[in-house]
Amino acid sequence: MPNPKQPLKYYPVPVLIILVIIILLFKVFIESLLKKEFTVDFQLVFSFLGSGSLITLLITLINKYGISLSMVRRKMHLPDLNGRYEGNLISSFKDELNYPVKKKCALEIVQDLTGFKVFGYFGELYESGFTSKSESSINNIDEVENGCFTLMYLYHNTAEPGQEKLFYNNHSGTAVLQYNPIDKSLTGYYYNYDRKSSGSFQLQFKSKLLTHKL
Repeated sequence: MPNPKQPLKYYPVPVLIILVIIILLFKVFIESLLKKEFTVDFQLVFSFLGSGSLITLLITLINKYGISLSMVRRKMHLPDLNGRYEGNLISSFKDELNYPVKKKCALEIVQDLTGFKVFGYFGELYESGFTSKSESSINNIDEVENGCFTLMYLYHNTAEPGQEKLFYNNHSGTAVLQYNPIDKSLTGYYYNYDRKSSGSFQLQFKSKLLTHKL
């Protein structure tokens, strides 16, 4: 679960009310079934432990699989971000010739109804392999007026072994991206806290398959 500490973060109040009603009805159904099939002792155990466990189980399942249902996404005003996005980034950091550094990159997003997690892979334009990778922590999604979505997240970038050069040092930062659901593109910028530099992203959805590499 991308955001286990806030499992109901993106639930609008009407959706929460419907969810509570569904859980209560399901609980009543299970209890009535148990009365017919099991002993009183088992019913007491279920009444003591079952309610909390049942609620946790149902919310976990809804959060994990609900994002794949377009009806659920519409009610919660969320896009389906799951998948791999490929493109380039341009940094304000300059190379030896005083040109802005340009790198190829891939972002892989894992999302459920609690939020999302972004795994980034970055490398030289004309070389194989990646020089560093990043992982997001705190995140947020907001729907904007033009039908797109703004994604904000904090990240930590780690240099691959042997790549601990000036540009590939470990650092933390913030990324702000706009997702266009029509062409499935991601565009935006990032800010590197440690180096006080910034840069821009341009990426395009590639596949639902995550490869965990550049």
